[in-house]
Amino acid sequence: MDVLEVKYELFFFKENSRSLNVEELFSFFKACPFIKTKIEEEEVSFVYHNEAVCLDAEFHLTKSSHVPDIYRLDPRFLDVDIYLSFDPLLPIFKFTLLMDLVDQLCKRFNFFIYHFTFENVSPFNMSLLNQSYDTFRRYYKDKYPSEYSSLVYLKRDILTDCLKYTNELDGISKYYMDENYYFPQLKVLNSKNTLKRYIAVEFKEDTRFVFPNRCDIVIFYTNGKIKLVYYDELLSVINKYVTDVAGFIPNTKVLNNSGMKRIMKIVNKEDFTHIRDEFQYIELETLIDF
Repeated sequence: MDVLEVKYELFFFKENSRSLNVEELFSFFKACPFIKTKIEEEEVSFVYHNEAVCLDAEFHLTKSSHVPDIYRLDPRFLDVDIYLSFDPLLPIFKFTLLMDLVDQLCKRFNFFIYHFTFENVSPFNMSLLNQSYDTFRRYYKDKYPSEYSSLVYLKRDILTDCLKYTNELDGISKYYMDENYYFPQLKVLNSKNTLKRYIAVEFKEDTRFVFPNRCDIVIFYTNGKIKLVYYDELLSVINKYVTDVAGFIPNTKVLNNSGMKRIMKIVNKEDFTHIRDEFQYIELETLIDF
C-alpha cells in the first residue's frame, strides 16, 4: 500500500441490529461545524475540514463493509457500513477533537466502535482510543520513517496549548471585537543554531494586545527595525499593565489601556537580553507531539 493511502480507520457497529436512520445521519453531520457532504456512486463522504488547526478527516457511508477480519469479531455486533479515516500522525489535540465528534455520533445512534488494534468491538472508550492511536502512530513512524522525518517535534503539552489557542481564536476574537482586543496568530520559530523551538507573536501597536498562555518571544517593529524580546522578561516589566482574559485559556494576558499607550516606550527603553539567534518559521501543520 502506498504510504499516502495509510489512514487510521475507525469502524462503527450496532448491537444486534443494522437499523440506521440515514436521514437523521445526514442531519447530524449537516449540523456539525467543518463538515460538508460529498455524494458519489459508491459512497457518501462527510468531509471534515478545520482550517484553523489544519485538521482533515472523512466519515464514509458505504454500500458494503470495509472492516478487516470482521469474521473474528463478536457476532452480536453488526457493521453499519460507516467508518472514519484520517491521518495517522495527528497531534493528540487534533485526535481528541475528532474523538469528541465520534463520541457524539455514538451517543446519538447507539454506535459501538472498532479498530484493528482493539481485541473486539467496544463501546466508546477514550482511554482505549488513545492507546490504540498511540500504538498505530508508533507503528506508522517505524514503518514510514521518511514521512515522520518531514515533521517537527514539539512537546505534547506545549503543542496542545498552541492548538487549543489557535482553535478558539476566531470565536474569542469576535467576542472581544468591540473592546479593541487583538489576538495574534502564533508563530513557531526554529533556532538555526540550537534547533530549539520557540513560540512567538508579532506585536501590534494601538491595540489591547493579547499575550497567549504559551509565548516565548514577542516580535516588535520599532524605529524601522525588528526587536525580539523574551516574553518572560517583558512580562516582568509590564505585569502591572496586563490582566487575564476573562473566559479564555488561563494565563492569557491582555494589555490594559495604560499599557497600550506605554508599552512601546518601555520596549525601546528597557535593556532586554539581546537575542542574536537566527530563526526559521515552522508551519503549524508540520508539528507533531511524539
